[in-house]
Amino acid sequence: MALARITASVGGRRLTSAAAACGAAILAGVATVLVPLALVGLVMIAGAAAVATAPAVGLLLVSALAAATLLSEQSGTLALAAAAMSGAVAILALRGARRTGDSPTPALLAVLATYLLVSLLIAAASRGGEVDFAQVGAVVGLVLMPYSLAFGMSRAKPILDRLILGFLGISVALGAVHLLTSPVLGLLQAPLAVDIGAAMTQNRNVAGAVYLLGLAVAVPRVRSPRRWLAAAATVSVIILSSAVAISLSRSSYAGAVAFVPILLMLRGPRLGRIAGLGIAGLAIAFLGSSGPIDAAIDRATATIAGGTLDSSAAARIDLWFAAIRGFEQNPIFGLGFHNFAPNLGALWSGSLSDLAIHSQASTFIYAHNLYLTILSQAGLLGVALFVLVVVSMGRDAQRASDTERQTGLLALGSIGVACLFGEPLFALAVTVPFLLINADARASVIQR
Repeated sequence: MALARITASVGGRRLTSAAAACGAAILAGVATVLVPLALVGLVMIAGAAAVATAPAVGLLLVSALAAATLLSEQSGTLALAAAAMSGAVAILALRGARRTGDSPTPALLAVLATYLLVSLLIAAASRGGEVDFAQVGAVVGLVLMPYSLAFGMSRAKPILDRLILGFLGISVALGAVHLLTSPVLGLLQAPLAVDIGAAMTQNRNVAGAVYLLGLAVAVPRVRSPRRWLAAAATVSVIILSSAVAISLSRSSYAGAVAFVPILLMLRGPRLGRIAGLGIAGLAIAFLGSSGPIDAAIDRATATIAGGTLDSSAAARIDLWFAAIRGFEQNPIFGLGFHNFAPNLGALWSGSLSDLAIHSQASTFIYAHNLYLTILSQAGLLGVALFVLVVVSMGRDAQRASDTERQTGLLALGSIGVACLFGEPLFALAVTVPFLLINADARASVIQR
């Protein structure tokens, strides 16, 4: 009863006070390197009680769990736990869901996810006459089910505002851990820090997208009339901009480059103040050492250094051409969701890279470009549904109130560009806050 009263209270006006606790939950994710199953058990017990009484708290726990998966190279169990909880949150939150005006975004997301699931089942069945339900369950839980959260997030605006701040705390905590454990900065050299640093390097594209979403939340709130929020947003911008720089993620660099002109269009000459905060963050992160700066520049320019492509960029472009060939073979329905790897050997030409694709094809589930992934695996029908979702989300953001409008457009634009070099929107740690930002924009339209 006591736990129920606490979680119910947190789910209401005191949800902001839970933001710090959920931010700290990401730090607890460090323990997943050592005892993942024990941590999952504890979080799931607490999460079950929280979700039952306050779905909003469950959403924060899902976000914290998803972000924690980026800290460990052995995070499969934690990821599945987050996926299972996201399904529970979506189902339970439907009881308190509110109408979202005339926005079709949640329904369109559900249609897109259903279409991808059907194409996955058809492709899986056609390969050998049998369906690997374990694989299908993992894909549904980790990739497709989270889109159903769009319905559960249709809640009262004050709750969504606190959820947004909760995600900001999680993203800042993740960025701080990344800065401390990054091998580029070399601030911590303990064995645990090395393990976490290796995991963050492996998940750099997803982590970078989380930081971009955090910046989309923080930047418009730097000018908040509430001094504590403005101060917290300022600190967040410094930490998150530094984390993006140190991520060595080319997709995140592309998203950050898009972030600036979008902000300029939204804010005009006031951009200078925000740009100054970003520069200050970089100066703090790189203070006293040119090594991190060199590493970031090398990562950004290595793609075409010396007039030739590096191995990573060359392999990525070959994947893009393979995806285009897959689309040409199946233009209407595509190859089937998650059916790219089984067909990659036949689609691969290796014209730019010397990658031994026949021995590594199974590791390339996607084409390292969200748009080509949708085109090749879902065909023109999938692309049409995807475009409808994007247009609907853009409309939601454009119609929102000032702060929510800026956050929505910054998130949509920066992640949209980052998706040219990866599929961050298929990662639970990105999906949840991305949908949360959209839900907040939709709620602000109703409130006006």
